[in-house]
Amino acid sequence: MTKNPKTDMLRKTTGAVMVVGGGISGMQSALDLANSGFKVYLVESSPAIGGKMAQLDKTFPTNDCSMCIVSPKLVELGRHRNIELLTHSEVVGVDGEAGNFKARIIQHARYVDIDKCTGCGLCELVCPVTHLSWFPEQPGPGEKKKKLKAKDKVLIKGTGSPEPSSLAPWTFSVNEDACAKCGVCHRACLHDAVSWQKKNLHISIRTSVPAAVPALLPARKNFLQLP
Repeated sequence: MTKNPKTDMLRKTTGAVMVVGGGISGMQSALDLANSGFKVYLVESSPAIGGKMAQLDKTFPTNDCSMCIVSPKLVELGRHRNIELLTHSEVVGVDGEAGNFKARIIQHARYVDIDKCTGCGLCELVCPVTHLSWFPEQPGPGEKKKKLKAKDKVLIKGTGSPEPSSLAPWTFSVNEDACAKCGVCHRACLHDAVSWQKKNLHISIRTSVPAAVPALLPARKNFLQLP
């Protein structure tokens, strides 16, 4: 009895796709694949999906609100049964052959238990670490450019506590590189959601196609005065 190589290949094929990049392109690709019946693993290096599109105010050329475009996709992604989100994760290796790949992923510790976190924002309120703005204020005519200092930070507060606009609650994460390890956020949390005992998770998944979606390229030095 002779073996059919096409039949053997079909048996080894995995009906899952890994999409690397959670920006607007990655989200749309994941939705298209998931609606076609594929199991989709959406891998994003940042703690949340949305990419640069979620940071914009208006989009060219229609001048539409960017969140009006992104928000429905975010909701659909979070509720889709065929999509598994792997945020704060990086792909460290891919082995295998066409139709049957094994991807090794490291999911970095958030140091916040998302099951306990209610998104109240107390940890952010008491955190003493100040981040410099990536978009410093432009100097006026005849004025010299001033270096932004930490003491120039201004907190913009609303009339009440921040509330999420979606059904899913906000969750926070600790930036390990910027954290001063003071422990104030741990003591301020009412639900004991902040913990330094968290460790990186090593995940292995089977996928038929690893698709990498390119992110927005860094702007030039003289564009928007990016550092």
